[in-house]
Amino acid sequence: MKAKVLVIGANGQLGTVLVKELQHHHGSDNVVATDIKKTHNFKGTFEVLDATNRYI
Repeated sequence: MKAKVLVIGANGQLGTVLVKELQHHHGSDNVVATDIKKTHNFKGTFEVLDATNRYI
């Protein structure tokens, strides 16, 4: 069974490359990409997520 991978900041410079490599290695179904805004041309599982903590 392949590991499930969560990528926070998937739309950033490193995140875009990282997600593609992880999808190639683990399979698109096993990588969940997240960022604060959805991209229109993303292939795979994507969720809008704001991981900042504004109350600290």
